[in-house]
Amino acid sequence: MPSGKQPQRPTPPVENKSKRSTRSAPEPPDLWKLLQWVWRRFGWVGLVFLACVGIWWQWDHISKLPGIEPLVARLTQQSLPRAEPGRFNVAIAHLEGDDDHAMERVIRDSLHDKFPIVNTVSFDRLISSEQDEREGHDARGLCSKHRGSR
Repeated sequence: MPSGKQPQRPTPPVENKSKRSTRSAPEPPDLWKLLQWVWRRFGWVGLVFLACVGIWWQWDHISKLPGIEPLVARLTQQSLPRAEPGRFNVAIAHLEGDDDHAMERVIRDSLHDKFPIVNTVSFDRLISSEQDEREGHDARGLCSKHRGSR
Protein backbone atom coordinates (compact mmCIF):
# COMPACT_ATOMS: atom_id res chain seq x y z
CA MET A 1 0.00 0.00 0.00
CA PRO A 2 2.11 2.72 -1.30
CA SER A 3 -0.24 5.61 -0.81
CA GLY A 4 -0.47 5.19 2.97
CA LYS A 5 -4.21 4.90 3.01
CA GLN A 6 -5.70 1.94 4.71
CA PRO A 7 -8.29 0.03 2.77
CA GLN A 8 -11.82 0.54 3.99
CA ARG A 9 -13.60 -2.40 5.39
CA PRO A 10 -17.10 -2.99 4.14
CA THR A 11 -19.62 -1.88 6.73
CA PRO A 12 -22.40 -4.23 7.64
CA PRO A 13 -25.79 -3.20 6.34
CA VAL A 14 -27.70 -1.06 8.83
CA GLU A 15 -31.07 -2.43 9.83
CA ASN A 16 -33.97 -0.12 9.36
CA LYS A 17 -35.17 0.52 12.92
CA SER A 18 -38.59 1.56 11.69
CA LYS A 19 -39.15 -1.93 10.28
CA ARG A 20 -38.25 -3.51 13.58
CA SER A 21 -40.67 -1.28 15.50
CA THR A 22 -43.59 -2.14 13.22
CA ARG A 23 -43.23 -5.79 14.15
CA SER A 24 -45.39 -6.39 17.17
CA ALA A 25 -45.42 -9.22 19.61
CA PRO A 26 -47.37 -12.24 18.44
CA GLU A 27 -51.06 -11.52 18.81
CA PRO A 28 -53.08 -13.68 21.15
CA PRO A 29 -55.45 -16.04 19.37
CA ASP A 30 -58.71 -14.40 18.42
CA LEU A 31 -61.59 -15.80 20.49
CA TRP A 32 -63.97 -15.76 17.54
CA LYS A 33 -61.51 -17.74 15.40
CA LEU A 34 -61.07 -20.24 18.21
CA LEU A 35 -64.84 -20.69 18.56
CA GLN A 36 -65.23 -21.17 14.81
CA TRP A 37 -62.45 -23.75 14.78
CA VAL A 38 -64.01 -25.65 17.71
CA TRP A 39 -67.43 -25.50 16.03
CA ARG A 40 -66.09 -26.89 12.72
CA ARG A 41 -64.04 -29.57 14.43
CA PHE A 42 -66.28 -30.74 17.31
CA GLY A 43 -69.70 -29.08 16.92
CA TRP A 44 -71.98 -28.39 19.90
CA VAL A 45 -70.14 -30.84 22.12
CA GLY A 46 -66.91 -28.92 21.69
CA LEU A 47 -68.54 -25.55 22.40
CA VAL A 48 -70.25 -26.85 25.54
CA PHE A 49 -66.99 -28.39 26.70
CA LEU A 50 -65.14 -25.13 26.02
CA ALA A 51 -67.80 -23.16 27.95
CA CYS A 52 -67.54 -25.54 30.92
CA VAL A 53 -63.76 -25.24 30.98
CA GLY A 54 -64.04 -21.45 30.81
CA ILE A 55 -66.54 -21.34 33.67
CA TRP A 56 -64.41 -23.70 35.77
CA TRP A 57 -61.30 -21.66 35.04
CA GLN A 58 -62.93 -18.35 36.06
CA TRP A 59 -65.21 -19.71 38.83
CA ASP A 60 -63.73 -17.47 41.54
CA HIS A 61 -64.84 -14.43 39.55
CA ILE A 62 -68.09 -15.87 38.18
CA SER A 63 -69.36 -17.05 41.58
CA LYS A 64 -69.34 -13.45 42.84
CA LEU A 65 -71.54 -12.12 40.03
CA PRO A 66 -75.10 -11.15 41.00
CA GLY A 67 -77.66 -13.91 40.61
CA ILE A 68 -75.16 -16.77 40.44
CA GLU A 69 -75.47 -17.87 44.08
CA PRO A 70 -79.28 -18.34 43.95
CA LEU A 71 -78.97 -20.07 40.57
CA VAL A 72 -76.40 -22.55 41.91
CA ALA A 73 -78.54 -23.15 45.02
CA ARG A 74 -81.57 -23.81 42.81
CA LEU A 75 -79.69 -26.20 40.52
CA THR A 76 -78.17 -28.18 43.38
CA GLN A 77 -81.42 -28.48 45.34
CA GLN A 78 -82.70 -31.99 45.88
CA SER A 79 -85.96 -32.89 44.18
CA LEU A 80 -89.11 -33.08 46.27
CA PRO A 81 -89.94 -36.54 47.63
CA ARG A 82 -92.78 -38.52 46.12
CA ALA A 83 -96.09 -38.60 47.92
CA GLU A 84 -97.41 -41.96 48.99
CA PRO A 85 -100.53 -42.83 46.99
CA GLY A 86 -103.70 -43.58 48.93
CA ARG A 87 -102.66 -41.60 52.01
CA PHE A 88 -102.91 -37.99 53.09
CA ASN A 89 -99.39 -36.60 52.72
CA VAL A 90 -98.03 -33.62 54.67
CA ALA A 91 -94.75 -32.07 53.63
CA ILE A 92 -92.54 -30.68 56.39
CA ALA A 93 -89.86 -28.15 55.49
CA HIS A 94 -86.97 -26.91 57.60
CA LEU A 95 -87.86 -24.07 59.94
CA GLU A 96 -85.73 -20.98 60.41
CA GLY A 97 -83.92 -21.11 63.76
CA ASP A 98 -84.51 -24.85 64.16
CA ASP A 99 -80.93 -25.94 63.51
CA ASP A 100 -81.17 -29.33 65.20
CA HIS A 101 -84.61 -30.03 63.59
CA ALA A 102 -86.23 -30.55 66.99
CA MET A 103 -89.40 -28.65 66.05
CA GLU A 104 -89.70 -30.67 62.84
CA ARG A 105 -89.61 -33.89 64.90
CA VAL A 106 -92.28 -32.53 67.28
CA ILE A 107 -94.55 -31.66 64.34
CA ARG A 108 -93.96 -35.04 62.67
CA ASP A 109 -94.55 -37.00 65.89
CA SER A 110 -97.69 -35.07 66.82
CA LEU A 111 -99.17 -35.59 63.34
CA HIS A 112 -98.35 -39.29 63.46
CA ASP A 113 -99.85 -39.68 66.97
CA LYS A 114 -103.11 -37.80 66.30
CA PHE A 115 -103.62 -38.83 62.68
CA PRO A 116 -102.16 -42.27 61.96
CA ILE A 117 -103.29 -42.20 58.34
CA VAL A 118 -101.19 -39.10 57.66
CA ASN A 119 -97.88 -39.66 55.93
CA THR A 120 -95.26 -37.00 56.72
CA VAL A 121 -92.63 -36.25 54.11
CA SER A 122 -89.56 -34.09 54.80
CA PHE A 123 -87.81 -32.09 52.15
CA ASP A 124 -84.82 -29.81 52.02
CA ARG A 125 -86.36 -26.33 51.87
CA LEU A 126 -86.30 -23.53 54.43
CA ILE A 127 -89.32 -21.66 55.70
CA SER A 128 -88.20 -18.27 56.95
CA SER A 129 -90.31 -15.59 58.52
CA GLU A 130 -90.64 -12.19 56.90
CA GLN A 131 -90.88 -10.48 60.28
CA ASP A 132 -88.15 -10.24 62.79
CA GLU A 133 -88.58 -11.89 66.19
CA ARG A 134 -89.61 -8.72 68.05
CA GLU A 135 -92.46 -8.00 65.63
CA GLY A 136 -93.72 -11.55 66.13
CA HIS A 137 -93.74 -11.16 69.90
CA ASP A 138 -95.53 -7.79 69.61
CA ALA A 139 -98.19 -9.33 67.39
CA ARG A 140 -98.66 -12.23 69.80
CA GLY A 141 -99.10 -9.76 72.67
CA LEU A 142 -101.74 -7.84 70.74
CA CYS A 143 -103.62 -11.05 69.98
CA SER A 144 -103.64 -12.13 73.64
CA LYS A 145 -104.84 -8.66 74.72
CA HIS A 146 -107.57 -8.78 72.10
CA ARG A 147 -108.74 -12.23 73.27
CA GLY A 148 -108.74 -11.12 76.89
CA SER A 149 -110.98 -8.16 76.15
CA ARG A 150 -113.80 -10.33 74.78
